Amino acid sequence: MSFFDDRSLFVKNDANGEAKYGFIDRAGKEGIPGKYFSASDFSEGWASVVLTQGSKAEFINSDGKVLLKPAYENVRPYGSGMIPFMNEPGKIGYTNDKDELVIDLKFEDGLSFIGEVAPVKMNGKWGLTDKSGNMKVEAKYDGIYKVPGDQLFITAINQKYGLINDQGEILFEPTYQAVVNSSVKKNPDDYVYTLLLDDKFGILDPKTGEIIIEPKFQDKIVYRNGYAITQ
Repeated sequence: MSFFDDRSLFVKNDANGEAKYGFIDRAGKEGIPGKYFSASDFSEGWASVVLTQGSKAEFINSDGKVLLKPAYENVRPYGSGMIPFMNEPGKIGYTNDKDELVIDLKFEDGLSFIGEVAPVKMNGKWGLTDKSGNMKVEAKYDGIYKVPGDQLFITAINQKYGLINDQGEILFEPTYQAVVNSSVKKNPDDYVYTLLLDDKFGILDPKTGEIIIEPKFQDKIVYRNGYAITQ
């Protein structure tokens, strides 16, 4: 079970046997009763919910209070004051947290904003847009993926991965088979990245650009408090 903003999504059957969604707190209590037809996890204090089948989505806070009733259907998770939505087949746009249209429906796909940018898809490729709808990073990647814990993005070209930041600066060219931030350095908010190159594992520090451990191990490395454990 995963918690976001101290709330975890749950589903249960009502008296008619219909699935209803709600949220529990870390003590296991129903902080927000199971009454919704559908719901998303919380993101930055906002969660989208649909009360009944066919009704439009609403955004609530962790107390269940309605923050916004968007005019648009098919909303996606809130992030950094922006809401992605789809209002016609295959096109994504963005509103702000006052439900004002900020970016027209022009993208083939789009994800939540992280900081000042969001991954968007145009002509079959992914790039980064800013909050004005201007492309911060050209749409040329096969995929752009958020890395938990910071504002770095994993990029992919021809199944090779690298790192870019939220300004579109290339930190590491897409040359690796995999780049995963599954290891903690010393601070719980400070991550290092597991690299996979030529079927060998190594460790990289994205903030300094330093390869701490060259990719040479057959098994994945667990890195904790400055120590690496592998076989």
